[in-house]
Amino acid sequence: MLLALLQSSDYAVWVWLILILATLGLEIMTVDLISIWFSLGALVALILSVLKVPLPFQIAAFIIVSIGLLATVGKWSRKMLKNKTISTNVDSLIGQEIVIIKGADHLTRGEGKVRDVVWTVVCEKGNKVEPGDIAIIERIDGNKLYVKKP
Repeated sequence: MLLALLQSSDYAVWVWLILILATLGLEIMTVDLISIWFSLGALVALILSVLKVPLPFQIAAFIIVSIGLLATVGKWSRKMLKNKTISTNVDSLIGQEIVIIKGADHLTRGEGKVRDVVWTVVCEKGNKVEPGDIAIIERIDGNKLYVKKP
């Protein structure tokens, strides 16, 4: 196929090849998985061009394949990639257990220890933790961990 492509004087073959390279280059520069579907559509049109299928059918195949892949596989792949967020640093503490060292309620700050680090702990109104309690970290605000009993 490569030999047939290089020997072709049909300009459509070269247009599809350039479009494939351009969309692949764009995809390499981004992480959104948008232009890869147009690369695949252009590849189908390139194959049709080498097989001497008329240009209107090549264009129709390019549009149908590109938009079809973008609407189906593209939507699914973006959904899968968005769910791969990994919490790091302090955000990874949310949902973890903390050992209370000094009691706290909604008016009084206390202290708790998680991963060998002592943090200031605060409770929401209506909650209270005592020394020795195990609590769950609900959220973080600055250097304060908001905790509650499990």
